[in-house]
Amino acid sequence: MKLKTFFATTSLVLANLVTPSAHAAGTLTVALHQDPGNWDPIATFLVSWGAVGSQVFDGLIMRTPDMKLVPGLATKWEFLEKNTKLRFTLRPNVKFHNGEPFDAEAVKFTFDRLLGEEGKKGPQQSNYNAIEKVVVVNPTTVDFLLKSPDPVLLTKLAGYGAMIVPPKYIKEKGSQFFGMNPVGTGPFKFTEYKPKISLSFERNAAYWGGAPKLDQLVYRFISEPATQAAELQSGRLDVANQIPLAMIDTLKKDSKLSVASMDGPVALAMRYNTQRGIMKDREVRKALTMAVDTRRDHQDHTAGQCQAHRQLSGRAVVWQ
Repeated sequence: MKLKTFFATTSLVLANLVTPSAHAAGTLTVALHQDPGNWDPIATFLVSWGAVGSQVFDGLIMRTPDMKLVPGLATKWEFLEKNTKLRFTLRPNVKFHNGEPFDAEAVKFTFDRLLGEEGKKGPQQSNYNAIEKVVVVNPTTVDFLLKSPDPVLLTKLAGYGAMIVPPKYIKEKGSQFFGMNPVGTGPFKFTEYKPKISLSFERNAAYWGGAPKLDQLVYRFISEPATQAAELQSGRLDVANQIPLAMIDTLKKDSKLSVASMDGPVALAMRYNTQRGIMKDREVRKALTMAVDTRRDHQDHTAGQCQAHRQLSGRAVVWQ
């Protein structure tokens, strides 16, 4: 099974180890706290989109659970001409879920769309403004011509906006239909979307990275943490990602459940308003920062499920 970013988007995950009927049928049911409402890669910045989108779509580059960059739909890449050209060699014999081939033209279409008028409608375009254009060298090679070197471009190309989309499908169906009925090259194929209720997928047996072991993957949109916990305990969920901290100790005692706390992209920060009152004084801010017991604050506010840091970088999830 290759759930590429399945747990990377949350800092707290509960996995139900029972519900035999669900597992016998090869179906995994997962709770998400938010429905993005559109599954087009260029239409969102929401973390909840990433938890789902990377099951449907692939980028040229992918990130592993430990955030390392590895080949995706591209097998290799190299910077040329003083870092103003980025050349990708593409993975051969890959098809989109609708049967159309993945090739250099699909890459060019994806980025022409992202950097063009369609991309202006969403929040992703500004992430990729260093790209002037994409040039097809041959069916399995593309060049990204850059306006200027971008030291984090490879990381961006592993992000939401750079997921490769099917040209023929979008041209025939339109972007609005595509946003509600996504098609990609990922390990799972879209089957049904019920806005605010659920989103369902089936395995892509022809996936280039190996067929998933699951037959089906179902996401249920449940915004209330307490409801997620109740559904998990009842066996109607296999995984929940928004569990009330106060319930963790209780759930740990349930032999049918397992609590997994892992790194995620969410940072909880306490900031000072430096424009008014005593907070204008740097020494006051420094004194308050030094006076805070970050370990105790971390325990009180997150039940010890996060890591305390003093800077918004790296693996920090609680910052003072």
